[in-house]
Amino acid sequence: TVHEYVRIVSSVRENGRVKQKVIANLGRRDTLEAVLPMLNRLLCGEDDQQQIAKQLAEEGPIEVLEASTWGPMLVARHLFEQLGLWQILDVGRRWSRLLPEEDPDDDWPSRILALVANRLVRPGSEHALAGWLETDYVCDRHGRRYVAHWKQQRRVQVDLAQLQRWYRSLDHLLLNKDQIEVALYERLRDLFDFQPDGQAPRPANRCRRRCADRGDSVAAAYPDAPRPGSRESRRGRAGSAPAIRGRTPCRRQPRPAT
Repeated sequence: TVHEYVRIVSSVRENGRVKQKVIANLGRRDTLEAVLPMLNRLLCGEDDQQQIAKQLAEEGPIEVLEASTWGPMLVARHLFEQLGLWQILDVGRRWSRLLPEEDPDDDWPSRILALVANRLVRPGSEHALAGWLETDYVCDRHGRRYVAHWKQQRRVQVDLAQLQRWYRSLDHLLLNKDQIEVALYERLRDLFDFQPDGQAPRPANRCRRRCADRGDSVAAAYPDAPRPGSRESRRGRAGSAPAIRGRTPCRRQPRPAT
């Protein structure tokens, strides 16, 4: 099923280039065609305005024209904000080798959000993403909905210009891959106790009190045992109590093989 949408656009010039700016989205074409004659009579004042308004409100039974899925996009947007990805991507670099018709200042982070949500909800190619846009309400950071542009070109059913925008967003993402990974690590290491290779893990904040309590109980059981890290614990003393080996008490120990 192909749905056509009507928009009011205006041509503006920015940075020496002419592009179209969307002023208003009027909705689906088939819906507008059904009420356009009555709206025209209402705006022109040809008939009784109250009667036309009543007819517009009560013409025929109430019918649900569209019920798009919105929940998964809300969850993906919340995770996007919690991870600080808006700030990370907004300061990222852009792919320099753009085509003449491409906008150098477009909102590519919003398209990355749409791609991430698509991989989480209905994984597929950028071409298959157009079908997902028909069933789910997918929008940018300002609430403007992404609408699939269908255009048959041999085996490709989606407008190539729209496909190019999705592919270009991935170019921008790849260009900033290393910076994004470092920034996400900085944000997540305290939450998940991430540590670089070669460093001992540190206990999480909520485990420190339990670790301290457990350390006190171990010290009470072995009052003569040297403390972890001391010279005695490294060398060992003959005839003394066994040294308490340093470890992270709150971490689950592996079970012995049976």
